[in-house]
Amino acid sequence: MAPFIERGEKNAILLNTAAIGIIERAKELRQQGKTLSSICKTIENESKQPKTDSNSFIQTPSNTNKLDQTQELIEAIKAKYKAELETKETRFESLQNEFKQFKTTILLLTDGRGTDLQSIAANKEREAMIKGKRLALYEDLQGLRFWQSGRKKNILSRLERLENGEPENKAA
Repeated sequence: MAPFIERGEKNAILLNTAAIGIIERAKELRQQGKTLSSICKTIENESKQPKTDSNSFIQTPSNTNKLDQTQELIEAIKAKYKAELETKETRFESLQNEFKQFKTTILLLTDGRGTDLQSIAANKEREAMIKGKRLALYEDLQGLRFWQSGRKKNILSRLERLENGEPENKAA
């Protein structure tokens, strides 16, 4: 029986189709009143005989019928999976085509240019730096006294240049 037994999930004992014939033959012999040891010897002797013997437990009509039914079931499952695979392949191809269309649409919208993330980040850094300079200049203005009007004018002109995006000239 060892070649007909496999271990399954959680160590379950699984028998292949040939083992079913052996078990059915053992059941027949048991119904005839034979003991377990004689059943083992009989089955062992029958398994050594050529398989063309009409009394062989593997060649019983019920086994061939079950085998045919199993093969038909396997073929039906294969056909089902093949059909599912074909539908999924066509769906995959259609999604690939759709993706290509979206990609060309995006390129048309951006005139073939991608978004330049580095320039966006650089602009944000520049804006943050300008904001920081503005705050520093406003703090300088608040700390000046009324008699320091020349320095106030200098700070106000620097603020104006920052607002207009002109380079800051510290000499002025």
